[in-house]
Amino acid sequence: MMKTPIRLFTAVLLCGLSEVSCRNSLETPFIPPAPIQATALPSPVFFTPTSTWTATRTPTGPIPTPTPTNTPTVTPTGTLTATSTPTPFCVSWVNESSLPKGRLKPGMAQANGTLYVGGGYGPQTDGTTDMALAYLESYDPLANSWTDLPSMNPAVENPACAAFGNIVYFFGGDDGVNVSGGVQGYVTTSTSWGTGNYVGFTPRTRARAAVLNNLIYVVGGYNTGISTLNGGYLGVMEAYDPMADSWTGKAGLGVAVADVGLASLNGILYAFGGVTHNGPASFMAAYDPGSNSWSYKSSLPFSGGGDGFVENGVLYAFSHATDTVPTLPPTVYSYDPSTDSWTSHCSLPNPRAGFGAVAVGNSVFAIGGSNSPSNTGLNQAGAF
Repeated sequence: MMKTPIRLFTAVLLCGLSEVSCRNSLETPFIPPAPIQATALPSPVFFTPTSTWTATRTPTGPIPTPTPTNTPTVTPTGTLTATSTPTPFCVSWVNESSLPKGRLKPGMAQANGTLYVGGGYGPQTDGTTDMALAYLESYDPLANSWTDLPSMNPAVENPACAAFGNIVYFFGGDDGVNVSGGVQGYVTTSTSWGTGNYVGFTPRTRARAAVLNNLIYVVGGYNTGISTLNGGYLGVMEAYDPMADSWTGKAGLGVAVADVGLASLNGILYAFGGVTHNGPASFMAAYDPGSNSWSYKSSLPFSGGGDGFVENGVLYAFSHATDTVPTLPPTVYSYDPSTDSWTSHCSLPNPRAGFGAVAVGNSVFAIGGSNSPSNTGLNQAGAF
């Protein structure tokens, strides 16, 4: 049976790896203010889906209404094994609908089969002023169309982002001067914003977030106002409980790193790559929530940011260019936990640096793509 083609979308995300300092202005720590909005985040809502949603270009029948699924708790036992054999999935490149507001370094996540892109850095609507942005847009992969949504407040670039139930969360980030310690949440079912509890969250930018066992783990980041040790890069990890709106400190990564790749598979959280004060990193580490401990695995076949995603039960990572003007297209690799090994697959058609990847159904969207130091917002779109 022919596999549904994995789709890749090109817009913009995160700090390019050449921007190791992410501008020296990020040296003033953010002091959490009173909630910016009066509306507190509600508890996430979950539903039981009536069918399996798969992104396809041309549906052959009625499109089921996408609904979020509560993530069950998974306890790792024994030797980890891969759930399926990864195979190359690059076929041909097709242009898609462009991101309406091209920008760098937004947060990105999928909820209910819809892709959400919020915040970032780039030009305002006048097209002349580059700054932290408050835009929020959603992408419907079935209709190949974008929708403008209510803006976040405050505007941030480089936030960690993850979706849980019907809420898309944005953690921290920066406004180009101050590093944020705030928690913002967009409630997809009411198209409104709320603020979450920030007590227990370390203010930082350039962190990453992933969901595991009904918790959102936020790992790594950058904030010279917190500590000048390791150049301001952080190895901290904290877990956010969306149902209780509370934070718990967890075992640190052991590597002070920003822009780290992060994904969960079979009850284990994997962190890899990123940028340290010594430059691009190639480590791979696995976190067991049962023992609250990390163990190191086989290094990445590349150094630098490595956005992670899980598709069809397989963990994948995209390489990132580390030069200011990228000369090589990013490559996708798969990781097999049973053999602790990496396999190279395909590459994007054009060189680019600083992007992210999120799986939606059986498709994978690559969001990102700075191709020069002066670029502040590619909005190109395409798909494999």
